[in-house]
Amino acid sequence: MIWKAPVGKFSQNAPYFRMLNAMKHLVALCLFVATTTMAASLPTGMTQAEVDKTVQVLGTGGATRLMRSAEPYPFYPGIKIGFEALFFSTSSLIGLGNADGSVPPVLFIPRLYLAKGLVADVDLILSFLPGGVVPSLSTVGAALKWTFLSERENIPGSIAAYFNYTSLRGLDRYVGTDLEFGLVASRDLVRVRPFVGLGVLFASGTVQNTVSGQLEGKHSAFHLFGGIEWELPANITLQLDMMNLNFQGSIFVGKKF
Repeated sequence: MIWKAPVGKFSQNAPYFRMLNAMKHLVALCLFVATTTMAASLPTGMTQAEVDKTVQVLGTGGATRLMRSAEPYPFYPGIKIGFEALFFSTSSLIGLGNADGSVPPVLFIPRLYLAKGLVADVDLILSFLPGGVVPSLSTVGAALKWTFLSERENIPGSIAAYFNYTSLRGLDRYVGTDLEFGLVASRDLVRVRPFVGLGVLFASGTVQNTVSGQLEGKHSAFHLFGGIEWELPANITLQLDMMNLNFQGSIFVGKKF
């Protein structure tokens, strides 16, 4: 008698395990890269103009990303959960002030991500990296997205308005907040959903140990972004952002229920 393994159940779960494996590798990679910034800190002795530059870079770079098409999720289950990896250039902060900082040329921020459908075509989006998990810029953000035009037979896409708030802290001396509002449009191509959006972001922040103790800076910018959601056994989302003529990027791996 030849024993045969019950492959049916395992083969059915294979996409799920592949998704978990992909998330595991992405988490490991981002945690490794993030820990390379262990001694990362802003320089001391910055001027007001340099503080404004710092708010421009960190405020726009660490803002909450939608990572979603304009289509709303249903109330139940209506959940997208997983891991987001955000990266942006911080090379313009190197050499500021007394040049005693240790800012890397590119800052990576690994974040947990959750999107949940509510009622009336409204989605709630949360993304956060609690302080102390990795030595990077910790962020806690929330966004509300309202789809006021849904795709149907005579309408080739969906359009939504959004508002988000982000709290940022890290690099030894930086504390800031972001506010953003804008529009996002998308097209449903079954398993692929391309999206594009435009928003206005307002960033403010304070830096310690400057030429005048603590200084506050402010910055506003247009936020142009585009991306694509793949609905595979796993949900994979890529988003490319442009603010202040600088490109930033994010990748998400998770699951939509």
